[in-house]
Amino acid sequence: MGDGSNSTALDKDEILERYALEKAKRSGDVSDRHYTRLEGKFSHFQIDPHTPYHERSSVEREVTAVVLGSGWAGIHSGLNIKLAGIDDVCVIDKAGDFGGVWYWNRYPGVACDTESYIYMPMLEEMGVMPKANYASGAEILAHAQAIARKYGLYENALLQTGVTEARWDEKANRWRLTTDRGDAITTKYFVVTAGALQTPKLPRIDGVEDFAGHCFHTSRWDYEYTGGDSSGGLSRLAGKRVAIIGTGATAIQCIPHLAQSAGHLYVVQRTPSTIDVRNEHPTDKNWYISQPPGWQMERIRNFNTVTAMEPFTVDLVDDGWTRPAVEAARRIRPDMASGEVQAVLDAVDLETTERIRARVSEVVHDPAVAERLKAWYPRMCKRPCFHDGYLDVYNRDNVTLVDTGGRGVESITPEGFSVNGKQYDVDCIIYSTGFELGPYAETPVTLPVFGKDGLTLKDKWRDGATTMHGFHIHGFPNFFMVSIAQSAWGFNFMQMLLEQGKHIGYLIGELERRGANRAEVTVTAEAAWVAHHESLATRMANVENCTPGWVNNEGNLSIRTARGGAYGGGVNAFLTILEQWRAKGDLEGLAIE
Repeated sequence: MGDGSNSTALDKDEILERYALEKAKRSGDVSDRHYTRLEGKFSHFQIDPHTPYHERSSVEREVTAVVLGSGWAGIHSGLNIKLAGIDDVCVIDKAGDFGGVWYWNRYPGVACDTESYIYMPMLEEMGVMPKANYASGAEILAHAQAIARKYGLYENALLQTGVTEARWDEKANRWRLTTDRGDAITTKYFVVTAGALQTPKLPRIDGVEDFAGHCFHTSRWDYEYTGGDSSGGLSRLAGKRVAIIGTGATAIQCIPHLAQSAGHLYVVQRTPSTIDVRNEHPTDKNWYISQPPGWQMERIRNFNTVTAMEPFTVDLVDDGWTRPAVEAARRIRPDMASGEVQAVLDAVDLETTERIRARVSEVVHDPAVAERLKAWYPRMCKRPCFHDGYLDVYNRDNVTLVDTGGRGVESITPEGFSVNGKQYDVDCIIYSTGFELGPYAETPVTLPVFGKDGLTLKDKWRDGATTMHGFHIHGFPNFFMVSIAQSAWGFNFMQMLLEQGKHIGYLIGELERRGANRAEVTVTAEAAWVAHHESLATRMANVENCTPGWVNNEGNLSIRTARGGAYGGGVNAFLTILEQWRAKGDLEGLAIE
């Protein structure tokens, strides 16, 4: 990158015009705002394909803490509660094992898209060396389960179990939980970890129920039909005509494997993703064992500091996430006004996206196909993708890109699907269409939760999220939520899950140390945090010009959605607030009895 005086700057108006055109193409598409219910023909979209269902007797149990969710957030919350000296922790999840998003998502090619040395947590504590700089899903899943075993989270866990209701008992100062197994669980503390990438989303497309062939969602990959496993080898697709709908982060990883195995693959694209170089390579063992104690947390914090463009002296990770931020930081001067800073950020983003678009033309042989694969929007409007083999797929004779021009699939027919008036006959349709819960959902909690006086969480959040620090909700004593809402969110999501788990452990441990029966955020403290959160929500303006998608609630932004979004001050500022709050030691804002 240069100083901003290259051809990209000269072409800025033309590029911005293309951005506006791309947004306009998607503005009328409402398919992502209406979902097909996952029942009847689509009930298998919610079935666990990984663990055989085990019958068991119902249980009646009283514990100190229940953690709902066995993904990374649940693991970190559970182990930190245990480290605070509380042994009777019960983890509940409908999944058959620990792992969360990595338990459910086992499609071919699944892997993390941030460096394994900052994504895979507790490497030093576990004595683990990732195999490569980007870990596979199988490796991450095994790591998650090893941590859960080490900290005894399996001991009281109720897996393959869904909570059907949680209700606060005011007289007893306890939460009463019922489950789909007939269980009756009483708990002093109820921690809800709201995973955002687990419940499959199936857009409501005309005729979606009419397809006579086979279909499944990428998060419930059907290896009985395709053959192979998460490393590939989908031998049963030989000679079959396969369509995959969607070209987001998941599809980018599984499409190369589908292309290698299918008789013919149709890639149905609404909006292309940015595809940058991944540069995957095995871990250098000599480098790894030479790292000093505490190196991983330093690397995690450095990554966030660099990508947030806060003061730093070295870029430890030095990858496609950090390099644009490093370049922007190099150009920004202390005397610049906010408008000048934004101009630098925009210029670096334009140069980065131009380089990524140029790479498409370099790799894809057919100029017309290459043009349709180019992403015309600011890079952070969709999750940036990194892959060293995805673009090469479109040089294969057995792959057809079906570009919908931003409109999506017109209809599903018994024989296949229709786009722009053209019918495509296929044997199998794979939906890579995302997940139902995002940062702007009504609540991150899908089960009925009743607080004081029967108040439901849904009613409490009718006008938007209200919390203190994203954890506490007035009217819901001894209830702790771990989600994106009014909490921070960085490119390496694992950092926040680590820190949220640490905070949960502190909160419950401190309440137990004080002999508290209940703790509830005050109306005043909750209102103050909401006001502070809203004052920083102007950062949402940065995504208003994006094509409709997950990052901007499909283009439907409002104060309500802003309240449910991430903290606008950034990860480091948010963590500083939590650290200072803990350091004061008085649990300010909580009414404790």
